[in-house]
Amino acid sequence: MTFVGVITSALVTRGVARRRATLDLIMSEQSSELMIGIRQKYLALKIAGHMVQFAGPSQASSNEAATLRAVLNRYELVSIGIKEKTLNSRVYKSYNRSTFVTDWIACKPFVMQRRQTMNNPKIYSEYEYRAKKWALEGENC
Repeated sequence: MTFVGVITSALVTRGVARRRATLDLIMSEQSSELMIGIRQKYLALKIAGHMVQFAGPSQASSNEAATLRAVLNRYELVSIGIKEKTLNSRVYKSYNRSTFVTDWIACKPFVMQRRQTMNNPKIYSEYEYRAKKWALEGENC
């Protein structure tokens, strides 16, 4: 095999591995009882609105704040995985763009308050960046 062939083979294998990791993540989100339970709790909070009330120090140990952090942490890890090219942006975006962006919009006040409370402007910054990048015109990120 030539040098060019070896490089091409390595690149193709890497791309397949990245797509596979992304599909495995998506399947985990859809089949894990833990992830399904967290998503159900999150959706109840999202429908009720005013998630920002759980961002303050007095609510940090509440079940609601833990649910919000679990969802945000997952999206932050996905965003980092995409940035570091361990996950496939095209596949994840094709599957989950709308939910990814609308969840950011819903959680943004919570995140902004957490940043202020924790004096850390970088909290969930990779998720924010990716949601803004994927947002369509009219989606107020």
